[in-house]
Amino acid sequence: PVTQNILISEIQTTGGTGKTNNDFIELYNPNIQPINLNGYRLVKRTKTGTSDTSIKSWTVDTFIPAKSYYLWTNSDYIDIAVAPDFTTSATLANDNGIAIRFGAEDIGAIIDSVGWGVAQNVFVETQPFSENPIANQSISRQLENDSNNNAVDFIKSKPSPKNSGISWGFLNPDAWVVLEQLVNHL
Repeated sequence: PVTQNILISEIQTTGGTGKTNNDFIELYNPNIQPINLNGYRLVKRTKTGTSDTSIKSWTVDTFIPAKSYYLWTNSDYIDIAVAPDFTTSATLANDNGIAIRFGAEDIGAIIDSVGWGVAQNVFVETQPFSENPIANQSISRQLENDSNNNAVDFIKSKPSPKNSGISWGFLNPDAWVVLEQLVNHL
């Protein structure tokens, strides 16, 4: 089968204290036709990992509509704003990397990948996104294009998970804004 482009569009690795498994991965289909995920798999690697750990593999026909999203969440994430398309017990962590592959773990074609923090695994495209997301923060793809450089393609953002019911085309994330206030005490 011919593989089609799928983009990793947003990742959250924690919901904060007591919600460390509030993880999600959002995929985006930038094509003008649906993509059948049968034969694809979502995998992760630790900071310096050399083998894949499966998050989700598709063995039956499952479609992402054209210009739409697909949402995986950890099964403990029960108060998410939108219904996930699929859940498993897999978790994400600081300094990880994830990939969407076509074919077997470790050897299937990497369709898209992203590493963050100080990840040094094969899923890092050129440079990792330099920070680990914190509570109420995600890593979001800035544009529908993929320059194959995670440091350029992703920004910090407010989590905005989207599932396969969202088909508005690529939605640019709200830029994450960090405000610092200096207070002088007398």
